[in-house]
Amino acid sequence: MSGRNVFARAFFAAALVLAGGIGLTRPALAAPVVNGPVDMDEVGEVVDFVRTSLNHWSQASGDPNPDLLDQVRDVDDDFGVHQGTLVEPTFGLYPGNELNCVLTVPAPGKYVLALQGMTGLSNRHTLQYRKGSTWVTLPELRGDSGGWQVKVWFFLIETDPGQTDIPVKLFSTNQRLAIYAIAAAKLRLDPFEGSPTSGADHPKLLFSAAEIPALRTKVTTEPFCAPRWADVTDMGSLQSRIDSGEFDTHNCDITAFRKRLLIPAVSSAIDGNLTNRDLAIQMVEKALGWSSFGGTLHHGGMLSTMAIAYDCLYNDITPDLRRRMRERLELETNRLFLRALTGANWGDTSGAGNWQGVVNNGIGMAGLSLRGESRYAEQYLQWGKALCKSYVKGALSEEGSCFEAYTSYFSYGLGNVVRFFAALKKVTGEDLFAYDNDVLLRATEYSIYLMTPMRDGFCGFDDADYGYYMSGICVPAAVAYHRGDQLGQWVVRHYGGPESGRSYIPGWRPFQKLYVLLWYDPNLPVEFPEQSPRMSLAKAYIADSSPGPDPNDPRPPVFNTGHVIMRTGFESKDDISLVMQCGSASGYHGHADQGGFLLDAYNGHLVGDVGKYGAYHGAGSDWAHGQTSHSIVLIDGKGQADDHQIDDGRNGEDGTVDDFLHSDFVDYALANSKVAYDDGGNPVDHANRHFVFVRKPNRRGYVVIFDDIESSDGADHDYSWLLQGTQWHRPVLQGGGAFRVEPSGDNYGGRGDRYEGRESSLQVMFAAPQSPSMQIVSSELVNGQTVEFPPYVKSTYRSQRGIFAALLYPENERLGIAAPQVVRIATGELVGFHLGDDLVIFHKGQGSWTYQAIETDARVLYMELSDPQEIKYLITAATTLKSEGA
Repeated sequence: MSGRNVFARAFFAAALVLAGGIGLTRPALAAPVVNGPVDMDEVGEVVDFVRTSLNHWSQASGDPNPDLLDQVRDVDDDFGVHQGTLVEPTFGLYPGNELNCVLTVPAPGKYVLALQGMTGLSNRHTLQYRKGSTWVTLPELRGDSGGWQVKVWFFLIETDPGQTDIPVKLFSTNQRLAIYAIAAAKLRLDPFEGSPTSGADHPKLLFSAAEIPALRTKVTTEPFCAPRWADVTDMGSLQSRIDSGEFDTHNCDITAFRKRLLIPAVSSAIDGNLTNRDLAIQMVEKALGWSSFGGTLHHGGMLSTMAIAYDCLYNDITPDLRRRMRERLELETNRLFLRALTGANWGDTSGAGNWQGVVNNGIGMAGLSLRGESRYAEQYLQWGKALCKSYVKGALSEEGSCFEAYTSYFSYGLGNVVRFFAALKKVTGEDLFAYDNDVLLRATEYSIYLMTPMRDGFCGFDDADYGYYMSGICVPAAVAYHRGDQLGQWVVRHYGGPESGRSYIPGWRPFQKLYVLLWYDPNLPVEFPEQSPRMSLAKAYIADSSPGPDPNDPRPPVFNTGHVIMRTGFESKDDISLVMQCGSASGYHGHADQGGFLLDAYNGHLVGDVGKYGAYHGAGSDWAHGQTSHSIVLIDGKGQADDHQIDDGRNGEDGTVDDFLHSDFVDYALANSKVAYDDGGNPVDHANRHFVFVRKPNRRGYVVIFDDIESSDGADHDYSWLLQGTQWHRPVLQGGGAFRVEPSGDNYGGRGDRYEGRESSLQVMFAAPQSPSMQIVSSELVNGQTVEFPPYVKSTYRSQRGIFAALLYPENERLGIAAPQVVRIATGELVGFHLGDDLVIFHKGQGSWTYQAIETDARVLYMELSDPQEIKYLITAATTLKSEGA
């Protein structure tokens, strides 16, 4: 997955390890030189680990709860025995300051001290340790001339006879060095000869040899699996791509390489396809010739893929190839493990990013594949297990929601974790699918809420792939199979199965589809969400039960994901779905879209979110992250913060849902995005967006949005209300404060051939302002480049306070659905709509107000008069209501 890992913010780490070597591509250290540098490839098994950080002091430092991670979530860290002692707790070094700690080792001997720091050429630091009574100074730590660098150093040290406490002193010789972590670990001296310690048993990760006959029958004959198996396992022109040299180095597309290795390796073990088996072996040979497995994220993915390939191909390759695969797995796992050990992807911020799931899945999966064949396998397995569990706790709220973009990074990170959980269960019998109070079951519910009514994808904000096609099906498929979850089975069948009407599973990650087919149980019944006691037609992920922030930090808790979903149903493509986001920003992947929303209706995508638009750090991506690419309000052309990182590396809290009401006939949500505007250098007195979602019989309905936003300076400004389009529809201005969104063949985004619905439309009209200036925008100049995108409508007027009252009425000719006669209300302090038998009003003043026979002090009122015997109301922020017949 492209993009940097914003959560791996540890600037300094230290690890203490007993020196050794693994004897793979180079000989072990026969006679190590004390105090000399050590190559990280020559560091072997870690048998203890102690870590401290800015908000997490380990038991060794006096923390009464060593399992507490960052004072946010318990991560069940049962890895190792904590033995270090922090003498002077501090997290910052300034010129002339020292950090002192004592690292306790089990026995005298030679050790490797590993440190990670971010430093430039002018920012130098000295490191000393005490051998007996003598302080030994190690070579100075400094960066490169290219500027600030993240560096990892390994130094060999030794104790005196009888010495088990090693005092360590760090001294900042120049500028400040921020310290976020100290880790300690020990490694054995004895080299590994490269031979298994016990008999090998393969395959074992995804299935056993005994399970293959039944599995082969299922994937090749079962009606759900057979056509999809043929689609997923078709390798097409792979041989010509191999012959062309496309995969000769790790500079190739590693994600594409992994797919083209994993699928033939796994599938050939099941269906016996010799052509695919030969392709997989050729791909393995390519990987063995690479100098590395790429950067951290690709490294983790390659480890997982190579581990599975080793497992599936084991009985069909030569002993020499087995040995070379095992040795390379050991080497690459060790490399990544030591990087993780010294700070990478631990997840010690307020939330865990998808990198943590991918990297630690790779380490753990490699440990499982090498179990019984490498003395290092168990430590890798335990690390993967501990950190994958940590990811579940750090990435998911207790209700199963996630702050990262669902359709991409959430399903990517968590998908890796559940695949590791599945392999762990298969190899060891340990079942983590019920971990953390069955949160994965609630993550499946979250998936259903976010599934588009058309079931061609999941509603995604932030860096979701534009077009809804990134697949989130792997997680509910795993929960369906491993927990017998019948709601998860509904997702599988209605997203990618027969009930979807497709012969394929949407999504561009074929290896996710492969797992869905392996896990599919044709005998598991379906639980329909509209009949399930676990599902309601609306859900607000706004009380996610995470502990509050630091008492000295005035911001609210960081796990208010702020996802609000209001639907007419789940089981028809003609359902209406409104999905809104106003909560914790998701770091690098967060966008300037607090209060933004998506609207689907009657087999069509009507209001969209562009998500990830083009390559990262390109003009298109910058525009997609920015202020004009979302359905929000601008002030003088300026919107919300588009950089959600704050100084300490945690996510900013950019929005909250301050009110949510649900009934069978109407829903209400209040999105407060004041912080997002303030953080964007656009200070406001308030920025409130009121959503009223009205349900009518036969899956019909509409939406009214009241925006109330005012700049803090009290002056007049240009307020602009944006409504983003999709690549399948185009806006048409009608004048008089109205426009329509109609089907279009423009095909922005290039994926219209897979889009099924072009028949729905959206009528939009304003009651306030009554006649804004409207324009259609389809391109912008970003960083000197012109970015073209699906056209959006920008409606602007000038005022001291921005009040917008907008009706969004989905229409469909096939169903005979059109907007009724609408009377716009704009009298004094009241704005709203009278349409048919419904009345929807926003009061922009204070105190009581009257309209016809109604007297109330409500901020928002909805009233349905279709049945004189049963008048339905929704009122907010009210103490009184008087109405004729009430």
